[in-house]
Amino acid sequence: MSEKMVLVDGNSLMHRAFHALPMMTSDDGAYTGALFGFLNMFLKTLEDERPQYAAVAFDMHEPTFRHLKYDEYKAGRAATPDELRAQMISIREILRDMHVAAVECPGFEADDILGTLSMRCEEAGIDALILTGDRDAFQLSGEHTTILYTRQGVKDLDRITPEYIKEKWGLTPKGLIDLKGLMGDSSDNIPGVPGVG
Repeated sequence: MSEKMVLVDGNSLMHRAFHALPMMTSDDGAYTGALFGFLNMFLKTLEDERPQYAAVAFDMHEPTFRHLKYDEYKAGRAATPDELRAQMISIREILRDMHVAAVECPGFEADDILGTLSMRCEEAGIDALILTGDRDAFQLSGEHTTILYTRQGVKDLDRITPEYIKEKWGLTPKGLIDLKGLMGDSSDNIPGVPGVG
Protein backbone atom coordinates (compact mmCIF):
# COMPACT_ATOMS: atom_id res chain seq x y z
CA MET A 1 0.00 0.00 0.00
CA SER A 2 1.48 3.35 -1.03
CA GLU A 3 1.88 6.39 1.17
CA LYS A 4 -0.87 9.01 1.04
CA MET A 5 -1.00 12.77 1.57
CA VAL A 6 -4.10 14.94 1.92
CA LEU A 7 -3.61 18.45 0.54
CA VAL A 8 -6.31 20.98 1.39
CA ASP A 9 -7.18 24.22 -0.39
CA GLY A 10 -7.67 26.20 2.82
CA ASN A 11 -9.21 29.31 1.27
CA SER A 12 -11.58 27.32 -0.92
CA LEU A 13 -12.81 25.12 1.91
CA MET A 14 -13.20 28.02 4.36
CA HIS A 15 -15.18 30.06 1.82
CA ARG A 16 -17.32 27.05 0.92
CA ALA A 17 -18.07 26.36 4.61
CA PHE A 18 -18.77 30.04 5.33
CA HIS A 19 -21.38 30.29 2.58
CA ALA A 20 -22.88 26.82 3.07
CA LEU A 21 -23.60 27.03 6.78
CA PRO A 22 -25.66 29.45 8.87
CA MET A 23 -23.87 32.10 10.91
CA MET A 24 -22.64 30.44 14.09
CA THR A 25 -20.95 32.12 17.05
CA SER A 26 -19.17 31.04 20.19
CA ASP A 27 -20.34 32.10 23.66
CA ASP A 28 -18.16 35.19 23.42
CA GLY A 29 -19.66 36.21 20.05
CA ALA A 30 -16.81 35.10 17.76
CA TYR A 31 -17.96 33.74 14.39
CA THR A 32 -17.33 29.99 14.07
CA GLY A 33 -19.42 28.63 11.17
CA ALA A 34 -16.59 28.42 8.64
CA LEU A 35 -14.32 26.82 11.24
CA PHE A 36 -16.99 24.24 12.07
CA GLY A 37 -17.57 23.36 8.41
CA PHE A 38 -13.88 23.28 7.52
CA LEU A 39 -12.96 21.06 10.46
CA ASN A 40 -15.86 18.68 9.84
CA MET A 41 -14.78 18.20 6.21
CA PHE A 42 -11.07 17.99 7.04
CA LEU A 43 -11.46 15.53 9.92
CA LYS A 44 -13.88 13.35 7.93
CA THR A 45 -11.38 13.22 5.06
CA LEU A 46 -8.58 12.25 7.44
CA GLU A 47 -10.79 9.54 8.96
CA ASP A 48 -11.90 8.18 5.57
CA GLU A 49 -8.54 8.33 3.81
CA ARG A 50 -6.08 7.60 6.67
CA PRO A 51 -3.17 9.55 5.14
CA GLN A 52 0.34 9.53 6.54
CA TYR A 53 0.73 13.24 5.72
CA ALA A 54 -1.49 16.34 5.54
CA ALA A 55 -1.01 20.00 4.70
CA VAL A 56 -3.35 22.96 4.20
CA ALA A 57 -2.42 25.64 1.67
CA PHE A 58 -3.58 29.26 2.01
CA ASP A 59 -3.50 32.41 -0.10
CA MET A 60 -1.70 35.37 1.43
CA HIS A 61 -3.40 38.75 1.52
CA GLU A 62 -1.09 40.31 -1.06
CA PRO A 63 -0.70 40.42 -4.85
CA THR A 64 0.55 37.31 -6.62
CA PHE A 65 2.68 37.05 -9.74
CA ARG A 66 -0.60 36.83 -11.72
CA HIS A 67 -1.73 40.22 -10.41
CA LEU A 68 1.61 41.68 -11.48
CA LYS A 69 1.21 40.31 -15.02
CA TYR A 70 -2.50 41.15 -15.43
CA ASP A 71 -3.95 44.10 -13.50
CA GLU A 72 -7.53 42.85 -13.90
CA TYR A 73 -6.84 39.41 -12.42
CA LYS A 74 -9.69 38.64 -9.99
CA ALA A 75 -10.91 42.23 -10.34
CA GLY A 76 -14.49 42.68 -9.22
CA ARG A 77 -14.42 39.96 -6.57
CA ALA A 78 -16.15 40.93 -3.37
CA ALA A 79 -13.92 41.54 -0.38
CA THR A 80 -13.70 38.78 2.22
CA PRO A 81 -16.44 39.42 4.81
CA ASP A 82 -15.18 40.48 8.23
CA GLU A 83 -17.03 37.52 9.76
CA LEU A 84 -14.85 35.18 7.67
CA ARG A 85 -11.59 37.15 7.89
CA ALA A 86 -11.22 36.51 11.63
CA GLN A 87 -11.91 32.81 11.11
CA MET A 88 -9.13 32.63 8.50
CA ILE A 89 -6.71 33.65 11.25
CA SER A 90 -8.23 31.20 13.73
CA ILE A 91 -8.02 28.20 11.38
CA ARG A 92 -4.27 28.66 11.02
CA GLU A 93 -3.93 28.64 14.83
CA ILE A 94 -6.11 25.54 15.12
CA LEU A 95 -4.09 23.71 12.46
CA ARG A 96 -0.86 24.64 14.24
CA ASP A 97 -2.25 23.20 17.47
CA MET A 98 -3.19 20.03 15.55
CA HIS A 99 0.39 19.82 14.20
CA VAL A 100 -0.87 20.19 10.61
CA ALA A 101 1.26 22.32 8.29
CA ALA A 102 -0.45 25.52 7.14
CA VAL A 103 1.52 26.47 4.02
CA GLU A 104 1.61 29.86 2.30
CA CYS A 105 4.15 31.64 0.10
CA PRO A 106 4.44 35.33 -0.83
CA GLY A 107 3.53 35.98 -4.46
CA PHE A 108 1.76 32.64 -4.92
CA GLU A 109 -1.75 31.29 -4.39
CA ALA A 110 -2.81 28.19 -2.52
CA ASP A 111 -3.43 26.61 -5.96
CA ASP A 112 0.25 27.00 -6.80
CA ILE A 113 1.28 25.36 -3.53
CA LEU A 114 -1.15 22.48 -4.11
CA GLY A 115 0.23 22.03 -7.62
CA THR A 116 3.82 21.97 -6.39
CA LEU A 117 3.14 19.56 -3.52
CA SER A 118 1.04 17.21 -5.68
CA MET A 119 3.78 17.19 -8.33
CA ARG A 120 6.32 16.23 -5.67
CA CYS A 121 3.99 13.46 -4.53
CA GLU A 122 3.61 12.23 -8.13
CA GLU A 123 7.40 12.12 -8.52
CA ALA A 124 7.80 10.21 -5.24
CA GLY A 125 4.94 7.77 -5.92
CA ILE A 126 2.90 9.13 -3.00
CA ASP A 127 -0.86 9.26 -3.53
CA ALA A 128 -2.01 12.88 -3.24
CA LEU A 129 -5.63 13.75 -2.48
CA ILE A 130 -6.44 17.42 -3.06
CA LEU A 131 -9.53 18.56 -1.14
CA THR A 132 -10.95 21.67 -2.84
CA GLY A 133 -14.04 23.35 -4.24
CA ASP A 134 -12.00 24.90 -7.09
CA ARG A 135 -12.26 23.28 -10.53
CA ASP A 136 -8.90 24.79 -11.49
CA ALA A 137 -7.35 21.90 -9.55
CA PHE A 138 -8.75 19.33 -12.00
CA GLN A 139 -5.72 19.86 -14.25
CA LEU A 140 -3.54 18.45 -11.44
CA SER A 141 -5.10 14.97 -11.47
CA GLY A 142 -2.68 12.24 -12.43
CA GLU A 143 -1.53 8.71 -11.79
CA HIS A 144 -1.05 9.46 -8.09
CA THR A 145 -3.21 12.59 -7.74
CA THR A 146 -6.98 12.59 -7.16
CA ILE A 147 -9.05 15.71 -6.62
CA LEU A 148 -11.68 15.45 -3.88
CA TYR A 149 -14.04 18.10 -5.25
CA THR A 150 -16.72 19.53 -2.95
CA ARG A 151 -19.70 19.68 -5.29
CA GLN A 152 -22.31 21.24 -3.03
CA GLY A 153 -21.80 22.83 0.33
CA VAL A 154 -19.25 20.87 2.32
CA LYS A 155 -20.69 17.34 2.17
CA ASP A 156 -20.85 15.91 -1.35
CA LEU A 157 -17.50 14.92 -2.88
CA ASP A 158 -16.59 13.85 -6.40
CA ARG A 159 -13.32 11.99 -6.99
CA ILE A 160 -11.71 13.60 -10.03
CA THR A 161 -9.18 11.40 -11.82
CA PRO A 162 -7.74 11.48 -15.36
CA GLU A 163 -10.34 8.83 -16.27
CA TYR A 164 -13.17 11.03 -14.96
CA ILE A 165 -11.88 13.98 -17.01
CA LYS A 166 -11.56 11.85 -20.15
CA GLU A 167 -15.11 10.54 -19.73
CA LYS A 168 -16.66 13.95 -18.97
CA TRP A 169 -14.75 16.22 -21.39
CA GLY A 170 -12.86 13.88 -23.70
CA LEU A 171 -9.60 15.51 -22.60
CA THR A 172 -6.51 14.81 -20.56
CA PRO A 173 -6.01 16.88 -17.39
CA LYS A 174 -3.45 19.02 -19.26
CA GLY A 175 -6.03 19.54 -22.02
CA LEU A 176 -8.23 21.34 -19.49
CA ILE A 177 -5.63 24.12 -19.43
CA ASP A 178 -6.15 24.76 -23.16
CA LEU A 179 -9.93 24.54 -22.75
CA LYS A 180 -9.87 27.11 -19.94
CA GLY A 181 -7.59 29.36 -22.00
CA LEU A 182 -10.07 29.33 -24.87
CA MET A 183 -13.15 29.76 -22.65
CA GLY A 184 -11.74 32.24 -20.15
CA ASP A 185 -12.70 32.23 -16.49
CA SER A 186 -15.21 34.76 -15.21
CA SER A 187 -14.50 33.87 -11.56
CA ASP A 188 -10.87 35.02 -12.01
CA ASN A 189 -11.84 37.78 -14.50
CA ILE A 190 -9.79 36.20 -17.28
CA PRO A 191 -11.22 36.79 -20.78
CA GLY A 192 -11.48 33.95 -23.24
CA VAL A 193 -10.84 34.02 -26.97
CA PRO A 194 -13.47 36.31 -28.53
CA GLY A 195 -16.25 34.27 -30.11
CA VAL A 196 -15.13 31.07 -28.37
CA GLY A 197 -15.55 31.45 -24.60
